[in-house]
Amino acid sequence: MAAAVSRHLGFPRDRTQWVQATKNTLLQPGPKDFDLGFDQVPVTPQREPNAQFSSPYYDVRQAVIARDDNLDVRSVTTAADLASVRLGAPAGSAALASIAESIRPAAPPTIFHSSDDAKNALLAGSIEALVVDLPTAFYLTTVELTGTRVVGALPQTTPDPERFGFVLPADSPLGPCVATAISDLRRDGTLRQLEETWLGRSL
Repeated sequence: MAAAVSRHLGFPRDRTQWVQATKNTLLQPGPKDFDLGFDQVPVTPQREPNAQFSSPYYDVRQAVIARDDNLDVRSVTTAADLASVRLGAPAGSAALASIAESIRPAAPPTIFHSSDDAKNALLAGSIEALVVDLPTAFYLTTVELTGTRVVGALPQTTPDPERFGFVLPADSPLGPCVATAISDLRRDGTLRQLEETWLGRSL
Protein backbone atom coordinates (compact mmCIF):
# COMPACT_ATOMS: atom_id res chain seq x y z
CA MET A 1 0.00 0.00 0.00
CA ALA A 2 2.76 2.40 0.94
CA ALA A 3 4.67 1.54 -2.24
CA ALA A 4 1.59 2.14 -4.37
CA VAL A 5 1.00 5.57 -2.83
CA SER A 6 4.69 6.45 -3.12
CA ARG A 7 4.74 5.56 -6.82
CA HIS A 8 1.58 7.57 -7.40
CA LEU A 9 3.25 10.57 -5.79
CA GLY A 10 6.19 10.22 -8.19
CA PHE A 11 8.66 8.58 -5.83
CA PRO A 12 9.89 5.22 -7.17
CA ARG A 13 11.43 2.61 -4.89
CA ASP A 14 14.97 3.99 -5.26
CA ARG A 15 13.78 7.38 -3.98
CA THR A 16 12.09 6.12 -0.82
CA GLN A 17 13.61 5.28 2.52
CA TRP A 18 12.08 3.19 5.32
CA VAL A 19 12.51 4.10 8.99
CA GLN A 20 11.13 2.18 11.95
CA ALA A 21 8.65 3.78 14.33
CA THR A 22 6.30 2.42 16.96
CA LYS A 23 2.61 3.29 16.85
CA ASN A 24 3.15 5.56 19.87
CA THR A 25 5.93 7.36 18.02
CA LEU A 26 3.66 7.89 15.04
CA LEU A 27 0.99 9.53 17.17
CA GLN A 28 2.96 11.47 19.77
CA PRO A 29 3.04 15.30 19.53
CA GLY A 30 6.04 17.09 18.09
CA PRO A 31 8.33 16.74 15.08
CA LYS A 32 8.39 13.48 13.10
CA ASP A 33 11.33 11.82 11.39
CA PHE A 34 9.15 10.56 8.53
CA ASP A 35 6.97 12.03 5.78
CA LEU A 36 4.38 9.26 5.68
CA GLY A 37 3.82 6.68 8.41
CA PHE A 38 1.48 3.77 8.89
CA ASP A 39 0.85 0.88 11.25
CA GLN A 40 -2.84 -0.05 11.06
CA VAL A 41 -3.64 3.29 12.68
CA PRO A 42 -7.37 3.96 13.11
CA VAL A 43 -8.38 7.47 12.08
CA THR A 44 -10.09 9.14 15.06
CA PRO A 45 -10.84 12.80 15.84
CA GLN A 46 -9.16 12.43 19.24
CA ARG A 47 -5.79 11.85 17.58
CA GLU A 48 -5.92 14.73 15.12
CA PRO A 49 -4.28 17.39 17.37
CA ASN A 50 -1.03 15.37 17.39
CA ALA A 51 -0.78 14.42 13.72
CA GLN A 52 -2.35 14.77 10.31
CA PHE A 53 -4.25 11.77 8.93
CA SER A 54 -4.76 10.82 5.34
CA SER A 55 -8.15 9.87 4.03
CA PRO A 56 -8.79 6.21 4.94
CA TYR A 57 -7.25 3.56 2.72
CA TYR A 58 -8.83 0.55 4.41
CA ASP A 59 -12.18 -0.12 6.09
CA VAL A 60 -11.75 -2.92 8.60
CA ARG A 61 -13.94 -5.90 7.73
CA GLN A 62 -14.97 -8.99 9.63
CA ALA A 63 -13.37 -12.33 8.77
CA VAL A 64 -14.04 -16.03 9.28
CA ILE A 65 -11.51 -18.30 11.01
CA ALA A 66 -11.70 -22.10 10.86
CA ARG A 67 -9.50 -25.05 11.71
CA ASP A 68 -7.29 -26.37 8.93
CA ASP A 69 -8.96 -29.77 9.11
CA ASN A 70 -12.48 -28.40 8.60
CA LEU A 71 -12.72 -28.95 4.87
CA ASP A 72 -16.42 -28.00 4.74
CA VAL A 73 -15.74 -24.49 6.00
CA ARG A 74 -12.55 -24.09 4.01
CA SER A 75 -14.39 -24.86 0.79
CA VAL A 76 -17.04 -22.13 1.11
CA THR A 77 -17.05 -19.51 -1.63
CA THR A 78 -19.71 -17.08 -0.40
CA ALA A 79 -20.89 -15.79 2.96
CA ALA A 80 -24.25 -17.52 2.40
CA ASP A 81 -22.44 -20.88 2.28
CA LEU A 82 -21.81 -20.46 6.02
CA ALA A 83 -25.50 -20.39 6.93
CA SER A 84 -25.51 -23.95 8.31
CA VAL A 85 -22.10 -23.67 10.04
CA ARG A 86 -21.86 -23.45 13.82
CA LEU A 87 -20.57 -19.91 14.27
CA GLY A 88 -19.16 -17.96 17.20
CA ALA A 89 -18.36 -14.29 17.76
CA PRO A 90 -17.24 -11.96 20.56
CA ALA A 91 -19.98 -10.30 22.59
CA GLY A 92 -20.83 -6.75 21.53
CA SER A 93 -18.69 -6.93 18.40
CA ALA A 94 -19.30 -5.82 14.82
CA ALA A 95 -18.94 -9.50 13.93
CA LEU A 96 -22.46 -10.19 15.21
CA ALA A 97 -23.98 -7.66 12.80
CA SER A 98 -21.93 -9.08 9.91
CA ILE A 99 -23.12 -12.60 10.70
CA ALA A 100 -26.74 -11.51 10.79
CA GLU A 101 -26.59 -9.43 7.61
CA SER A 102 -24.10 -11.32 5.42
CA ILE A 103 -24.47 -14.95 6.50
CA ARG A 104 -28.03 -15.08 7.86
CA PRO A 105 -27.33 -18.28 9.80
CA ALA A 106 -29.90 -21.00 10.39
CA ALA A 107 -29.06 -20.90 14.12
CA PRO A 108 -27.88 -17.94 16.23
CA PRO A 109 -24.11 -17.76 16.72
CA THR A 110 -22.56 -18.63 20.05
CA ILE A 111 -21.57 -15.42 21.83
CA PHE A 112 -18.36 -15.37 23.84
CA HIS A 113 -17.57 -12.90 26.61
CA SER A 114 -13.97 -14.10 26.79
CA SER A 115 -11.51 -14.38 23.92
CA ASP A 116 -10.01 -17.46 25.55
CA ASP A 117 -13.43 -19.14 25.59
CA ALA A 118 -13.90 -18.35 21.89
CA LYS A 119 -10.48 -19.70 20.94
CA ASN A 120 -10.92 -22.85 23.00
CA ALA A 121 -14.35 -23.49 21.50
CA LEU A 122 -12.93 -23.27 17.98
CA LEU A 123 -10.03 -25.60 18.75
CA ALA A 124 -12.31 -28.07 20.53
CA GLY A 125 -14.86 -28.10 17.70
CA SER A 126 -17.71 -26.65 19.75
CA ILE A 127 -18.00 -24.09 16.98
CA GLU A 128 -16.87 -24.59 13.40
CA ALA A 129 -15.92 -21.00 12.64
CA LEU A 130 -15.13 -17.85 14.59
CA VAL A 131 -15.91 -14.40 13.21
CA VAL A 132 -13.67 -11.49 14.30
CA ASP A 133 -12.23 -8.37 12.67
CA LEU A 134 -9.64 -9.12 10.00
CA PRO A 135 -6.54 -7.76 11.83
CA THR A 136 -7.46 -9.91 14.84
CA ALA A 137 -8.08 -12.88 12.57
CA PHE A 138 -4.56 -12.67 11.14
CA TYR A 139 -3.06 -12.34 14.60
CA LEU A 140 -4.98 -15.33 15.95
CA THR A 141 -4.16 -17.62 13.03
CA THR A 142 -0.47 -16.71 12.84
CA VAL A 143 0.37 -16.32 16.55
CA GLU A 144 -2.13 -17.91 18.90
CA LEU A 145 -4.14 -20.63 17.15
CA THR A 146 -1.96 -23.26 15.53
CA GLY A 147 -3.77 -25.26 12.86
CA THR A 148 -6.25 -22.54 11.89
CA ARG A 149 -6.61 -20.23 8.92
CA VAL A 150 -8.52 -17.21 7.67
CA VAL A 151 -11.24 -18.54 5.37
CA GLY A 152 -12.21 -15.15 3.97
CA ALA A 153 -13.49 -11.68 4.70
CA LEU A 154 -17.19 -10.89 4.91
CA PRO A 155 -18.83 -8.04 2.99
CA GLN A 156 -18.68 -4.68 4.75
CA THR A 157 -22.00 -4.15 6.53
CA THR A 158 -21.01 -1.84 9.39
CA PRO A 159 -22.22 1.72 8.69
CA ASP A 160 -19.23 3.29 10.47
CA PRO A 161 -16.38 0.76 10.47
CA GLU A 162 -12.94 1.32 11.94
CA ARG A 163 -10.79 2.88 9.21
CA PHE A 164 -7.01 2.89 8.78
CA GLY A 165 -5.11 5.88 7.45
CA PHE A 166 -1.57 7.11 6.96
CA VAL A 167 -0.05 9.46 9.54
CA LEU A 168 1.72 12.63 8.44
CA PRO A 169 3.42 15.39 10.42
CA ALA A 170 0.82 17.92 11.53
CA ASP A 171 2.10 20.64 9.19
CA SER A 172 2.88 18.40 6.21
CA PRO A 173 1.97 19.82 2.78
CA LEU A 174 1.66 16.24 1.45
CA GLY A 175 -1.80 15.74 2.96
CA PRO A 176 -3.86 16.73 -0.12
CA CYS A 177 -1.48 14.83 -2.41
CA VAL A 178 -1.82 11.63 -0.40
CA ALA A 179 -5.61 12.05 -0.30
CA THR A 180 -5.67 12.34 -4.10
CA ALA A 181 -3.41 9.29 -4.45
CA ILE A 182 -5.67 7.16 -2.24
CA SER A 183 -8.75 8.34 -4.12
CA ASP A 184 -7.17 7.47 -7.46
CA LEU A 185 -6.00 4.06 -6.24
CA ARG A 186 -9.47 3.31 -4.95
CA ARG A 187 -11.09 4.34 -8.22
CA ASP A 188 -8.76 2.33 -10.48
CA GLY A 189 -9.15 -0.83 -8.41
CA THR A 190 -5.65 -0.91 -6.91
CA LEU A 191 -6.88 -0.87 -3.31
CA ARG A 192 -9.21 -3.80 -3.97
CA GLN A 193 -6.42 -5.71 -5.73
CA LEU A 194 -4.03 -5.15 -2.82
CA GLU A 195 -6.67 -6.30 -0.36
CA GLU A 196 -7.42 -9.46 -2.30
CA THR A 197 -3.72 -10.25 -2.78
CA TRP A 198 -2.45 -9.66 0.74
CA LEU A 199 -5.46 -9.91 3.03
CA GLY A 200 -7.20 -12.93 1.52
CA ARG A 201 -10.31 -13.52 -0.52
CA SER A 202 -13.71 -11.99 0.02
CA LEU A 203 -16.75 -14.17 0.65
